[in-house]
Amino acid sequence: MAEEQEVKTLTAETLSGGQKAAILLIALGPEISTEVYKHMGEAQIRQLTREIAGLRQVTKDIREAVFEEFYQKAMGLDYIKGSSEDALDFLKRTFGDEKAAEFMEEVKTAEDGGPGLFDFLKNLGTDFLYEEHPQVAALVLSHMTPEWVSSIVSAAPPAFQADVPERMATMGEVMPDVIKEIRDLLRKKMSSATKKEATSKNRLSFLAKMVEGDGGDRVLEGLRQKDPKLAEEVRGLVFLFEDVVTIEDESLQLALGKVGVEDLVMALKGATKEIKDKIFKNVSGRLRSILNEELEYKKESRKADVDKAQRKLVNILRELDKSGDIILKKTETV
Repeated sequence: MAEEQEVKTLTAETLSGGQKAAILLIALGPEISTEVYKHMGEAQIRQLTREIAGLRQVTKDIREAVFEEFYQKAMGLDYIKGSSEDALDFLKRTFGDEKAAEFMEEVKTAEDGGPGLFDFLKNLGTDFLYEEHPQVAALVLSHMTPEWVSSIVSAAPPAFQADVPERMATMGEVMPDVIKEIRDLLRKKMSSATKKEATSKNRLSFLAKMVEGDGGDRVLEGLRQKDPKLAEEVRGLVFLFEDVVTIEDESLQLALGKVGVEDLVMALKGATKEIKDKIFKNVSGRLRSILNEELEYKKESRKADVDKAQRKLVNILRELDKSGDIILKKTETV
């Protein structure tokens, strides 16, 4: 890496454009250099960061040649020394700590292709590499820690286990540009996969709210007919009246204490025997008698009224769960 390279003697004639820009920014100091960074693209910033991090010793003569109009400022030093700390300081002032750290990590790993070059892929789990070409998988794994490689290979399909480790063992030197290109392609794939996952989560959240609202049973039934797997995912996210039977008795008692008698009677009109038994078990003997009497003699009610009363109890349970007073147990079946 740049920090480990020996100091080389530079001359004005052999300086690259990037080196000259690095010398210029160091001479200007962080305040002005920060303003310069704000007008540059990310690719330019990465390149310039590499130059600053790799710059070691620049003589007074070279400074004068590179930046003559700032001669008086530069003449106060025998030489300018660049470092990773200088580069990081510029980046922090311009982009903040998180983005600065990201830039520096890319610069350090790209310079020598060392460990950490593909660490960003760890967020995708283990399956993603199985779908890549074996040579790409071998290249990626050769830049990972032994522990991570072991976890990938041990869980891999037999064909992967037989092919990829051998490719790693026989792999020759790979040009840094090729490694960078592969890394960038995988970054794009990861970004696409992350966006797709976010879109999927948003859709599930939207459908879950519909199922929890008015007519939610019809929404869920429609999903079951059109896409049973999606219906199962959505059902696993929501708590419905039928899930009352899964609640701990103490938690249900807390919620029932907040429901009026009329609402409870109405909710029970559309309940299964299992739900009725669960609720009767968790109310006082006096209230149980009242509920039984009301359910026996009260006239038929509109489904809309029954659904509304059931939602009241469910909403109370959700609020108690949200506040941490109880923990809801959602059913895992559809």
